[in-house]
Formats: sequence, C-alpha cells, structure tokens
Amino acid sequence: MPKKKVRFRWTDIYYPDPLDLSQELFGDIKLKGEVLDVTKNQLTQETLVVVLVESVKSPLIVPLSKVTFLETGKDDNCDD
Repeated sequence: MPKKKVRFRWTDIYYPDPLDLSQELFGDIKLKGEVLDVTKNQLTQETLVVVLVESVKSPLIVPLSKVTFLETGKDDNCDD
C-alpha cells in the first residue's frame, strides 16, 4: 500500500518546536530589504536597523553588525 501524502499548516506542528524547525530549515537564507530606520537597544546599546522586506508584513529589526550594505543600483541576489 502506498504511503499517504498530507498537507498541513506550519502553525499546526507540535514537534519539533516550529521555531527550532524554522532555524534548521531557513537559518542560512539571506533576506534583502530597505532600511527604514536606525535605532539603539537601550539595554545593550547595540545599534539596530529597521528593515522593510518584500512579502513580509511587519518591518524586521536586525543588529547592524549582522547586515551587509548593498551597492545602490546593483541587483544583488543575496547568494554570497
């Protein structure tokens, strides 16, 4: 008898923890976006950037030390 295939929502996963699973599956994927603002974490004094990424509803907040600035006008596919 062939094995059945199923479809389900990411949010319906009980185990492993969806956050752990997302890091395992997508941890090395690089995103590209437009900087909306620069701020500081008041507790650590770390500089943060607020980034708008296409297809993501909310702006993302990322440590400045973790971003790479792209050349203006250059279409970077985020592979490097």
